[in-house]
Order: sequence, then C-alpha cells, then structure tokens
Amino acid sequence: MGAYGKTIRIASKLFRELSVDQEILLQAIFMRLNTRRGKLWTDPNYGLLLTDYLQAGVTLADLDRIPFEVRDEVEKDEDRIDSAEVVAKISGAATGAKLLLHFKVSPKTAEPFSFTLAVDEVTVEILSTGKA
Repeated sequence: MGAYGKTIRIASKLFRELSVDQEILLQAIFMRLNTRRGKLWTDPNYGLLLTDYLQAGVTLADLDRIPFEVRDEVEKDEDRIDSAEVVAKISGAATGAKLLLHFKVSPKTAEPFSFTLAVDEVTVEILSTGKA
C-alpha cells in the first residue's frame, strides 16, 4: 500500500479497491475536473467541470487561459500535489471539437507522472498515462 492508503475505484461497478498512489491521484484529479464548482456542499470551492468549456465554445484566448485555471484547480489538492503543468489544445474542430489537456503532475510523495484528458461537450476521458 502506498502513501495515500486505499480507496474505491469509481469506474468499477463492483467497487473494486484502488491502492496505487498514482492511480489514486489520477482518479482524484479526474473527479475534481469532472465536478461543477458548488456541487459539493462540504466544499463549495471544489471542482471545475471541463465540459463547460466546450459547451461555451473555446476561443484562442480561452486556450491561453484554460491551462492556468485547470492547474489552479488541481493544485488545490495541496496535501498530495506539489505542482501541475497543463497544456491545452483543440483537436478535430470540423467533426466535433475536443479539448486535449496534457498534464505533468508532481506529487509530494511520489515520482512525477503525466497523462492526457480528452474533453468534449458531454464527457471527460483519460487517454493516456505514464511517467513524466
């Protein structure tokens, strides 16, 4: 068991256990970026629903601003995350745009890791994960 203990894998219909630190952090980040701010009554400042960006329409100015907003939200998990770097780009504008977010996360107690999220108007999906 790692530094973050155990939790439940949210994607598991059978509530399987999750005990790998990198996977626990990845799941925590995914949940944070897939929750509309204000929906968690115990922490009204928690969350940043990424699908809202696509529903509003992403401009070039938004592409410059989004990484900072996403980074700030991820770094709110200050007990576990030391820093995060985020790069945003748009993919497939003609066939339904997707926002691609490339992350490099430096946890406080583990090796840095990277991952990519794909966001459309309805879903947030983890495309890839790996070491930074």
